[in-house]
Amino acid sequence: MSKLQMKTALKYHISDYKNTILIMYLCVYLAVLMILIFGNVKISSSGSSVRISTTSGLEIASMITIFVVGLNSFKENFKFLSANGMSRKTQLCSTIASLGILSAVFALIDTINSIIFTHVMVYRPILVQTYGPRYGYALNVYPFRSPVLTAQILAEDFLWLLCTCFFISMVGLWITTLFYRMNRGMKIAVGIAVPVLLLNGLPYLDELYFGGAFLKALASAASAALGLSGGFNPYIAMVSMLVFSGIFAALTFLLARRAALKK
Repeated sequence: MSKLQMKTALKYHISDYKNTILIMYLCVYLAVLMILIFGNVKISSSGSSVRISTTSGLEIASMITIFVVGLNSFKENFKFLSANGMSRKTQLCSTIASLGILSAVFALIDTINSIIFTHVMVYRPILVQTYGPRYGYALNVYPFRSPVLTAQILAEDFLWLLCTCFFISMVGLWITTLFYRMNRGMKIAVGIAVPVLLLNGLPYLDELYFGGAFLKALASAASAALGLSGGFNPYIAMVSMLVFSGIFAALTFLLARRAALKK
């Protein structure tokens, strides 16, 4: 894997992200503008109404976007880069690196946005919503004031968003590579069977054979991996997401190294 090829592939990937970033954040800012114009109404203790704009968790737009980017980061890139003589290892490494860069960009912009949004309306970042007790804020309570974003919150918000976006992008990359290796029948079968099983079959089977213990154990494991059951520690979630990102990246490479070019 030559440094020149890696650099060229990185530039190719990142050039595709510019319009995505612009369009996504344009939509976010338009949404914020609409919220500011049509603010919610709070009834004060005196009986008068006060118009207050409230929202939270706008970072979800970045997470959805980077998942979609991950879902579109294999097929066309694989064809183009293979036609230009790049090895699968170089392709995968450049894709992972570019998604990491994009995750950092999203995390930085979203952290800056949180500072801005908390000053123009009542706004809570996802980190504060999820790990509120760590910073002195109650869960599931939305007061009519924004949290004070200390240096600790901002630093942890950036790192947590970076790890979250990167993990989501790796899941998307693995899914699209997996589907690329499947034939049409397998794609249809998996695309239908997996959602049906997860939404309907798994809860039924769990209740039938395990009395609901399996899903409870799964929920407990997820809570522990996210650092929620260990004192609301986002660093546990960061480590967990980085580990799982590595696993999905390895699975993607196993799929991609034997992938054949398709028309």
